[in-house]
Amino acid sequence: MEVTVVPDPGAIAVTFSAPGLGINEAETTSSGTATFTILAQTARENTIWDATLQVGSNAAVTAEIQIVESNVAQSIGVTISSTGVTYCAPTNPGSGGGIVEVQGTAPINVAAGTTLPVVSLDATAVTPGVYTNADITVDAQGRLTSASSGSAGGVTSITGGSLIDVDQATGVVEVSHAAKALTGSATPFPSSITVDTFGHVIATGISKVPLEASSNLGDLADDSTARTNLGLTAAATTDIGTTAGDLIVLDGSAKLPAVDGSQLTNLPGGGVTSIVAGTNVTISPVGGTGAVTVNSSGGGAASTNWIQDPDNTGTWRIFDDLLGNEPRTASAWTSGGQFQPWSYFSNSDDGDIIGGYRMAMSTALYARGGITVPNLGKTTPANGDKWLVEMRVKIEFGADADTTPQFSFGVFQGAVGSQDAFGPGYGSVPRAGIYVTMQGTAWQSYIRDSTAIGGTTKAALSPSVAFSNGSTYNLACLGTYLTASSGWEMDWYIDGTLVHTSTLTAGTGCPFVRTNMESGNEPNSVNYARYTQFDWINLQYTRPASITYLDIDNL
Repeated sequence: MEVTVVPDPGAIAVTFSAPGLGINEAETTSSGTATFTILAQTARENTIWDATLQVGSNAAVTAEIQIVESNVAQSIGVTISSTGVTYCAPTNPGSGGGIVEVQGTAPINVAAGTTLPVVSLDATAVTPGVYTNADITVDAQGRLTSASSGSAGGVTSITGGSLIDVDQATGVVEVSHAAKALTGSATPFPSSITVDTFGHVIATGISKVPLEASSNLGDLADDSTARTNLGLTAAATTDIGTTAGDLIVLDGSAKLPAVDGSQLTNLPGGGVTSIVAGTNVTISPVGGTGAVTVNSSGGGAASTNWIQDPDNTGTWRIFDDLLGNEPRTASAWTSGGQFQPWSYFSNSDDGDIIGGYRMAMSTALYARGGITVPNLGKTTPANGDKWLVEMRVKIEFGADADTTPQFSFGVFQGAVGSQDAFGPGYGSVPRAGIYVTMQGTAWQSYIRDSTAIGGTTKAALSPSVAFSNGSTYNLACLGTYLTASSGWEMDWYIDGTLVHTSTLTAGTGCPFVRTNMESGNEPNSVNYARYTQFDWINLQYTRPASITYLDIDNL
């Protein structure tokens, strides 16, 4: 390729680049021309490739390369000027060689193989002509090398057989099929077909149109007869609804659809004839008949669901608003911590707590205090046994900057009086629950399902649940015994939302619930207070069996 730069810039580098073909060459101009030698390229014929030409440090200009097939070198002329790039005819078209000699291989004969070769086909010994009953020989090139006429023979006459007719025995013979009794008319979906020994159809039965699967039985001649044959009653075509003649179908909750009570006939007698208002109850209309509305008037009577009824073998519900007298002081531990007493009633000016008790922490290291709820389940639990502990708690760590104090709400599968059964600490009692640290901003979980001595596994709740020091929370734990795992599954709730689930399989019987505030190695000081304030406690559990009472008059 010759690149001519106009006007002549003198000796200057010209760069030719085609990245897609791996071409990147530079040549220096002489008398305004730079000559490039481009090696043969392997690429798809007639494809177009992007290229650039750059003169010295001037901006590169775009060009295109077309791939063509050639058995000789090609010369291309390119002119670059201030106005653009132009392409010239090859400077030496056709140079580089061509055919220099032609040679032939029998039966191809070449006379004068150079300059102006004459190519011809060698003659054979066969004499041109017409041959009858020919006897021929063919060579490897498919040519006849010998041919001669032979004697007549083969078929001399044709005679028609069964069901075959011939117009004449010799000469140009026309052979035809003898006609059958059955005409060529079409019989769609024949009920029967008769075939002779030669495979000819000689008779067909009457046409019977089959049922179409795509019609979904819509092409039956008589729907009513078909339903009868299938054993279907009139209900098969009866609408579902609540109007006359409709079928009544239960809804998704296995309940009857709403209908006018007057439509229900032949009901047994002895039903409610009227409703009479009792204490703290009003009814409308006053007569207590027809569509009666019952409303509570006043405070109403106490629900037996909230009374400790010994005869109740169902769910017991106990609620304490903590408005009573101050409980007695608990004994102090002699080893490590203290189970602190109730300090006093909640401050009357606390806008978040009505009544309640506040448990203040002492200034001793590792001081501890909280509420313990004893075992609410049976010694030998059954599958599905449940209990619920819920309490409203205000958590106040104080104002110091330590991180060791923590508050926990958890269950423990061990002795109620054990010092080991405190929060997410170290020990041998299996335990699980939720807790927060003094400087923490979110609630966390803990669990250790083993009776061997060791620490608990702690983890952040997912999704995260925020914690704010000095705030009040409704904390609840729902325990369910699962026979499949031989353990208790605990669902942990904060302000009515399920935040975590954990399972304890270690230990026997039923676990107990404990809240705990622990000072760690940072006791409170006279400059601030650290306490837990309880507003109310709600317990729900199931009585294991009814109780037989002695007659007090016969003791």
